[in-house]
Amino acid sequence: MNNDSEISQSRQLAPSVEQIISAVCVYFEIDKATLLYSRRGRENRWRDISMYLIRSLRHDTLSEIGRHFGVRSYSTISSALGRVNLYMKQDKKVSISLIELEERTVKGQR
Repeated sequence: MNNDSEISQSRQLAPSVEQIISAVCVYFEIDKATLLYSRRGRENRWRDISMYLIRSLRHDTLSEIGRHFGVRSYSTISSALGRVNLYMKQDKKVSISLIELEERTVKGQR
């Protein structure tokens, strides 16, 4: 089995983008509009975390993730992923939240 086939299978078994976004909204007690809100120069940690989870659980490309959030530049997604890595280093609670969200989202698939 080649690597492309394995990635395709893992995407089929992974939670949908909508399930991930919903899980983040429930976990942080925010609405979807707040999560999807984007304004240049304004941080939206929940949006960044959603992008991170989509990348780690679904292995979507940066461009695919961008389409879900109305972002044209993959570098915006790359920056968001970098910010989440920084959040995790600065605040252990972020790492714990990500683990809990991953568990909840994957468990919801079963």
